Formats: sequence, C-alpha cells, structure tokens
Amino acid sequence: MTAILFIIGLVVLVICRHDWKKCLYLLIIVFPFLGYIQLNILHLTQVAPIIQDITIILPMYLLFIAEKIGEKNKKHYLPDRVKNILIFFVLYIFIFAINPFFEVNFLVRMIGAKVWLFYLLFILIGFEFVESELDLKKFCSVFAIVAIIPCLIGILLYLGSYFIDYKLTMTTFFGGNYSLAGMSTQGFANFDWGGGVFLFRNPSTFSFATQFNQYATFSLIPAIAALGFSKTAKEKFFYFMIIIVIILGTFSSGQRGNLLYLSLFFIFLILIQTRFYISLALVIPIFIILSLTNLESLHPILQTVFRNVSDLTVYYGGGYVFEELSYIVTHHFLGNGVGSYTFEARYALGSAQEMSASGFVPQVGRVIHEGYYHKVLLELGVSGLLMILVFFMIILSEIILSIRKLQNRETALFCSLVLAFFLLMLVGGTKATAIFRYPANFIFFLFFGMAIKLRFLKLDHEK
Repeated sequence: MTAILFIIGLVVLVICRHDWKKCLYLLIIVFPFLGYIQLNILHLTQVAPIIQDITIILPMYLLFIAEKIGEKNKKHYLPDRVKNILIFFVLYIFIFAINPFFEVNFLVRMIGAKVWLFYLLFILIGFEFVESELDLKKFCSVFAIVAIIPCLIGILLYLGSYFIDYKLTMTTFFGGNYSLAGMSTQGFANFDWGGGVFLFRNPSTFSFATQFNQYATFSLIPAIAALGFSKTAKEKFFYFMIIIVIILGTFSSGQRGNLLYLSLFFIFLILIQTRFYISLALVIPIFIILSLTNLESLHPILQTVFRNVSDLTVYYGGGYVFEELSYIVTHHFLGNGVGSYTFEARYALGSAQEMSASGFVPQVGRVIHEGYYHKVLLELGVSGLLMILVFFMIILSEIILSIRKLQNRETALFCSLVLAFFLLMLVGGTKATAIFRYPANFIFFLFFGMAIKLRFLKLDHEK
C-alpha cells in the first residue's frame, strides 16, 4: 500500500507538471475525504496518517519549487519581515531538533520538526496562487461547494446517532468495523447536557471529530467570502444556504466549545468590519435584554447550553490553563526539544513504554495541559514562546495592513474573515493544540498568504 501511495503521488506530479495550481485545487477537493481512507488503510501501511502529504502536497511542493527556481527577473512582494521571521523560525526549530542535550530520539525529533515546519510553504503557495480577484473568487467558491459534502454527512450521522443509535450509526458508516468507528469517535464519546441536548463525537469523512470541526469552522471563511463576491440574488441565496449547512455541520461534530468559538468568530468579524462604537451599540443592548430575560423558563435548552459552555470556559480558562503554565515555566524553562510533546509521534512509537523511552513528555511524570502554548513551552521553552508570539504579532499586523489598504469591499471581507479566525485560533490555543494542527494549520497558512498578496494586486474595480 505504501508503494501505491507514492505511485499516486507520481501520477499527480506528472498530470500537474505544467501547473502546480491544479494540485492545490485537487487538494481542496479531496482532502476532506482522505481521513476516512486513512482509517481504512491503517492496517496496510504506517504512512497512512500522511496520505495527503505523499499523494498531493509533496508533488505540489516539488512543482512549485521547480517553477520558482526556473523563473527569472520576477519581482516578489512577500514582505521582508514575513520572510525574516520565517527564516528565523525554521532555523530555531532546526536548532532545537538537533540539540544533543535533549533526550528525545531521532525519529521523534524528525516527526516534531515535520509538524512544525512542513506546512509553512503554504504561505508562499497562497501568496503566489492569487494573481487576480477572479482567482480568489473561484477558489472560495470551490472550497465552499466541496464543504457541503462532509458537512451534510456529518449532519446525517448526528441525526442517525440521535434518533437511531450512536454506536450503530457510526459502525455502519465504517462498513461494520466497530474498531474503526470507536477509534474515530474517541471511544464513542458523547455528552448529555440536559434539556434534551446531546453531543456525539462525529468525524464525518475525517479521521477524528476535531479535524472535521476545524475544517467545517474554517470553511466559513471561503463560504462567507463567496457570498460577498456574489452578484445575483440566486448566488447569494446559494452561498447563504451553504453557510447554514457548514454551521450545522460544525455543531454536528460534537465539540463542546462550538457555541463559544462560533460566537467569538462572528463577534471578532463584526468588530473588524464595523467601527468599535457601532459594535458596542449592538452588543450592549443584547446583553441587557438577556440579563432581563428568564432563560430557564423561556428557553430551557438554550439555558442549559449556555450554562455548560460558561462552566467549561471558566474551568479551562482558569486554573486548568494558568496553573499548568506556571508549572511548565518552572520545570521546563528551556524546553524538552522538538517532538517531545508532538502527538503525531505516537503513530511511529507504539506502546507507552516506547514513547517514554523516546523522550515523549506526555507519557512521563505529571500530566500536562493540552494547550498549544503549553506545547510551545514544553518543546521550545520560554524563548520559543516569545518567538512564537512575535510571529503571531507579525501575522496580525500583516492582515490588518491588507484590510486597511484594500478598497474593494469583497477582498477586504476575505482578509477580515482570515483575521477573525486567526484571533479565534489565538484564543483556542489556550485550550488545545488541535487548532494549530492539520488541517487547520495548512489552511490558515494558505489563507494568510492570500491575504498578504491581495494588497499588491491591481484588482478588478481598479482596472
């Protein structure tokens, strides 16, 4: 099976040899479904978790790099500070990967370095991909339309789990394979929030529910942008319905924080798109009305959901986060080396004993919080966290600069959506690393590169 995957990658390389952009469209079309394939071939090959890298991304990288090497006298606009921080970031990870004083073994180091660095090239790919407003519009349309399928499947799986039976529905979806169904749903994890509200871990066509959740949430960016690009009432209605399907798909994934995260996303978007005092004029009356409303008697289901979300937020945002941060800074000030807290390493390591022997931190000593900033501290130490924060500040400033310079409402909306989601990523990083892992990481880097490029284009309305 491993040989077959590399052969597929070779075929993709040959077919797209004259245009690497075809690889990107191919990736956007098929990657939502590769997780399901991955689970079904896990017993056939150890490289199943990186099926997308072997079959599409590596061929695209090779074609992209070959084209850039072959170009002559072409001016590149990627801002110097972005190039500089990327170079510094790569060198920093490389140093922590080869440091002989860390106990992490070679294989874990390589996996850790791959997770940190492999998808960074998508910043350049996104930057070079967009050459006109039409390119962005077509890309957003394709992305949004493809998102319909996994979201609809997720919704149907949720309905089957709710009205028929959770285990039966998921096992049937995986062709009767109870083991695969349990693996993809975290052991058929489900939550009863009371008031008739039930959540089920639901991966749809992905490997895990978290990946589906991140994909569905990210799909709001191209879907809303496509709505903004729409010129006719029929187009607007079509993409509006896609947005509704995506939102329902996001909730169907069974992630408990969805209500909070989606609310924050739209709040950030409103604040970015409107003047701050206008946003306050809208938000404050809503809070006043809610405070005067007896939600328990009028809307018991909503009251239950809001109560659980607020309880979880206090739990994760309070001692559970900051207590662990304090512990890590005290006990892991210099870090433990690249890969030491990279969950992807578990695919290559086997038992808990093997992971412990390899220097894989979560399996030894005190249980550490799963947040992204905690991972940075554990692997790269305090200096690494400062470097990451500088990187994030540059990302923020670059997107804001694009929003300010763009006069076109539709392209500015796309950049605002990317910024709103990045702010959400910064918040979500306190809870988990998932929002900075596949597929969220490569999608964000791609969108970030596009957002930078837009301010250097002569857009349609300016021609």
